[in-house]
Amino acid sequence: MKPEYVPVSKLTPKSKSYKIKVAVKEKSPVKIPANKRRFQKLVFADDEGNEIRGTLFGDEIDHFKTVLEHQKEYIISDAPIKATDPRFVNKEGPYQIGFGGKIAIQPLVPDSGPVLPQYTPIADVPPTSNDDDRFDRLGVVVHMEEVRQKTSLNGFPFDVATLLPDQALIISVYGELATVDCQ
Repeated sequence: MKPEYVPVSKLTPKSKSYKIKVAVKEKSPVKIPANKRRFQKLVFADDEGNEIRGTLFGDEIDHFKTVLEHQKEYIISDAPIKATDPRFVNKEGPYQIGFGGKIAIQPLVPDSGPVLPQYTPIADVPPTSNDDDRFDRLGVVVHMEEVRQKTSLNGFPFDVATLLPDQALIISVYGELATVDCQ
């Protein structure tokens, strides 16, 4: 008998007893804003392409660090669903998944092993890629500019560094990636 999974698009705050089959589509680096409360954003996608966001805070980040891995599939059941704060409504939808209550997370294929990159030569990357395309690249950075500050359209400052592995490609990295991970 095939298990019955609820599509992510059908979840609401009234959903109590359910199971969803999702993959971790995005897992952001841990952020530490000025208020010092650490958080990490996750985006889950089901087989139909429906997405739902989740945010880990404080100790939850450490607890779920090895439980939820990027691009791996999971069966999540009975997680609290709540309306997204209007200030943070996003393309993933009006609801977000919580990590409290009676949540149960089970890896779909526990012995699937690590997700290995599939490298693509720069010459093979099409110039008309859409926003959903992702390409794994491996390169050697031969020059890196100093980190500089820019201001977003909303007036918030952020750090940026430009990496120049060769004259055919310019890579700009932003925020914590520019200041911490590039040192």
